[in-house]
Amino acid sequence: MKIVFDTNFLLIPYQFGVDIFSELDRIIPEKNELVVYEGVVSELKKIAEKHTKDAPAARFALNLIKEKDINIESAKDINVDDWIVAKARKERIVVCTNDMKLRRKLRKIALVVGLREKSHLQIVAGDYFV
Repeated sequence: MKIVFDTNFLLIPYQFGVDIFSELDRIIPEKNELVVYEGVVSELKKIAEKHTKDAPAARFALNLIKEKDINIESAKDINVDDWIVAKARKERIVVCTNDMKLRRKLRKIALVVGLREKSHLQIVAGDYFV
């Protein structure tokens, strides 16, 4: 099973101190392939370069992508949300996001995991299994 990360989700470990990888193992115990779209990496790099409160979280997220050996997939000229939705239409995937608009788009085509109570992950949308 592929687990696809949205940009905002990769900020969680730094912002809230939640180990998203052990939490994912808890709620989705089968063997998984971790995937991120190159657009997510680009977004994180842009955030990391700015002098905002999210910059350290973005730098931490970029390091996690390397440390956890998350696969980076590429595509031509498509924004992150559109890429995630297109991927969900083609494959059975789990999408990790806190973006409510994206969750609504994915509700019927993918399993969606999000942060709950700033302390743990939970399946928050999806009309089908794991």
